[in-house]
Amino acid sequence: MVSETLDVQVLVRALYDYDSEDATNLTFKKDEVIQVLAQLESGWWAGYCQGRQGWFPSNYVQVLEEGDLDSQDEDDEEYQEGDDLD
Repeated sequence: MVSETLDVQVLVRALYDYDSEDATNLTFKKDEVIQVLAQLESGWWAGYCQGRQGWFPSNYVQVLEEGDLDSQDEDDEEYQEGDDLD
């Protein structure tokens, strides 16, 4: 089941590196900011980071509050509705 709480933008910061050989998963480095697109009850979330999209384990990230975004690069791209998830 997908969470219904994504009416607002959810951003998370990676706590650890995540490197997956599965093409449907999102690979990222510690401290990268990820835009969450969907949340499954299983703990796998869909996200967008550095122009890539995919699934990642939610226990590898921490949800950011509004004040936590000061260190985010202004060049970071955001997911736009209609972008592919594969």
